[in-house]
Formats: sequence, C-alpha cells, structure tokens
Amino acid sequence: MHKVIILGDSRKPAVTVALAELRPLLEQQAQCILKDLSEPIENEGAAADLAVVLGGDGAILAAARRLGASDVPVVGVNVGKLGFLAQLSVEELKEALPTLFSAPLEADHRMLLDVRVHRESKPIRHCTAVNDAVISRGAFSRVINLTLRINAENVTTATASSWPRLSDRRRTLSRRAARSWRPTSKRSSSRPSVRTP
Repeated sequence: MHKVIILGDSRKPAVTVALAELRPLLEQQAQCILKDLSEPIENEGAAADLAVVLGGDGAILAAARRLGASDVPVVGVNVGKLGFLAQLSVEELKEALPTLFSAPLEADHRMLLDVRVHRESKPIRHCTAVNDAVISRGAFSRVINLTLRINAENVTTATASSWPRLSDRRRTLSRRAARSWRPTSKRSSSRPSVRTP
C-alpha cells in the first residue's frame, strides 16, 4: 500500500477544512500520516511515496524544513494566500486522485540549502531550506563569519556585523518623521504633511 504524509498548520481554519475533505479520499488509496506544521520540528526526515502539503508557500517551505533531505515528492495544495509553489486547489487534487499513484508524476526539482550554524567550532543549529536562508543576530550584536559552500566546495567566506533590527529602524524613522512634519495651512493643520528624511 502507498504511504502519504499530509502536512498542514492545524491553527489555520482553511487547512482544517481542506484536511476534512481530502483525508478520507486519500485514505482510500494510501496509508496516511499526519504532520502538524505548527510544531517547530526540523530535519525529521520521512519515508513515503508522496507528501501532500495543505497551505500556501509558507507551508511548503515549512514542510521542506520538516522533511529535510528526504527524497519525497511534494504536492502543494493552495489553501493560503500565496500559491507560487503550492499550485493545486483542493478541487484539482480531488480530480487527480484516481490516477495519482498509477500515472507517473513529473517532478519539478528544487535546490535545497543545507544550513549549519557553529559557535566556537561547535554545531548549534542545522536546518534545510528552500529558496533562501536568513542569518539574523541574536541578543547581542557581534561580528560573524560566514562560509558559503556549494556541493561541499568552498565558494567564499565573509566577515560581517549585524544590521539594526527592523523594529529599531521603524522607531527611528517614526521619530524623524514626527519631528519633520509641518501643517501646510490652517485648514489642514490637523493632517500632518510628512517629509521623508
């Protein structure tokens, strides 16, 4: 019997509705295993014939982190807002179910990033990502060393310091804008005219 992993964020009502519709249909053809994307688990790995991800592009990216380097084909069902990666609707998946396991699937291969963070030569974080990885500062600003390898070959190394947090930048810009506005006339004095700094 075929094995299917169904992944979705149980906190989202649209995912719960889609799961209620699709799960009984999938269970007619395969053994189904549910994985909740609201749990922050990474590199769990899996062995299955197919992974069905319910959500938007964020759910696909979370599923990639969850499945790690497992060689499991992923079908994205868009019940979210963005659907560049998750392109099927619930109805389209229903239509495809009768031939889902009998017809050969055409895979669109994506590059995965293997991200590892070391502190004082000790590994402290390891995750898999699709598209991009963001290196952000911790509680304290410090200079960090970044090494980029492609297929285990060193490409470049950089030393960089962190950027201010976005919330700090917004506060700074808000203070500047508040100092720089001037009423344009008595009639419009209740509406600030803001100059960008």
